[in-house]
Amino acid sequence: MTITFYFDPACPFTWRTSRWVRDVAARRGEPVRWKFLSLAVLNQDKEIPEQYRAGMAWSRKAHRVLAAADQRYGQDAVDRLYSAVGRRVHYEAADRDIAVIRDALAEAHLPADLTDAAEDESLDKVVRASHNEAQTRVRRSTTVPPSSGRWWCRSPRARMPTGCSRRCGCCPPLRSSAS
Repeated sequence: MTITFYFDPACPFTWRTSRWVRDVAARRGEPVRWKFLSLAVLNQDKEIPEQYRAGMAWSRKAHRVLAAADQRYGQDAVDRLYSAVGRRVHYEAADRDIAVIRDALAEAHLPADLTDAAEDESLDKVVRASHNEAQTRVRRSTTVPPSSGRWWCRSPRARMPTGCSRRCGCCPPLRSSAS
């Protein structure tokens, strides 16, 4: 069975859930199919508060780079790149800018010229199609990531990967390695 997981690189909930899905899939020997869920598309006809606009613009660019990585290098490249971007943004509180994407590309062993895809608006069609597929699967507009037809747990009490920056305020306290 392949686990299909929809994500937005800017979303802390899909990031945290993706780490759990990735861990469970690895233990069960199941592949993960990475697909796109876009908060920018979901909220395109809504009035977005100023403090969220830059993040949505960055998310569109990150999605484009991830879509280009998928087209050129496949799902393993998406997995590596999303892992590198997500760790920087959600664990290390890196700025959401093109530099974080460039650094993540290097870590994921992908060519730096993929950053050019950040400005390629033709890739928005790929992201939108995946987003629409996700919304169709749940039959309503939602930000809860559908995966293989099931709802995945987003409970703050669920075991989370170590190293969370706790920027979202709902993660359990981390244990220090000294304890």
